[in-house]
Amino acid sequence: MIRSFSLNVPYQTTFTDGGHAGVADLPVAMGGAGKGFGPLDLLEAAFATCLTTTVQMYAAKHSLPLAGVQCEVRIDRSVQGAATLHYALRSTARCRPSRRPNCGTPPAGARSPRR
Repeated sequence: MIRSFSLNVPYQTTFTDGGHAGVADLPVAMGGAGKGFGPLDLLEAAFATCLTTTVQMYAAKHSLPLAGVQCEVRIDRSVQGAATLHYALRSTARCRPSRRPNCGTPPAGARSPRR
């Protein structure tokens, strides 16, 4: 369970699960002090961390060689009265040399990713 309590600064709120705590605040443009994550940031973070953790758990349960997971989440509120959740999920696999003799060597003709 998460509990939140307003602070003596307009729009700032502290929240806790009893073991960890954080501060939420509105951006300066919305009247806050911008000293913490905004409420929508926290909602995006909750969804992103849930997806990332779920992929890690699935990979562990099925012995998949997962090296890492990245997730980006954005809530679009540009349409009045509606919210659209956009997300991108990426994972990388650990290479298993026993299954691929040229592990770590790109296939012939492969191009390096642009950075």
